[in-house]
Amino acid sequence: MSDFERMANHISWANRILVTFIHDHGWNEQPARLMSHVVQAEAVWYNRITGAPADREVFRMLPRFEIEERIDRHRQVVRRLVRDSLNDRIAFRRFSGEAHEATVSEILIHVITHGFHHRGQITAHYAGEGIPPPAIDFLTYANSAGR
Repeated sequence: MSDFERMANHISWANRILVTFIHDHGWNEQPARLMSHVVQAEAVWYNRITGAPADREVFRMLPRFEIEERIDRHRQVVRRLVRDSLNDRIAFRRFSGEAHEATVSEILIHVITHGFHHRGQITAHYAGEGIPPPAIDFLTYANSAGR
């Protein structure tokens, strides 16, 4: 399994754990909106790669079931991209209108780090409320589910 595939599996695992955690703690608006944003932003990038239209609404609150469906769908997309397209160059426009180009692997790195940022915000939110967040780091994943 490639490092990108392991990272995609880790992201899916961490996202699922956080969705369950957010649900179990009352579906608080700020963490739920951030989790919704993570999967919506991932969809934008995967659509840019495939040439599909990108939905500009990336801060909508999604219901739990839709977040979970997107997590599963995105995992399959990444597997396909890793297998078939890592070195492909993609031309796209950011929502600001700027034209850019990047390889699929560069876009995947961007998607991965973007998700890390927002999952960190979610866990910081709960820690700040005195609620210990779940451990969702890569080594925890690798030692529990990822081997």
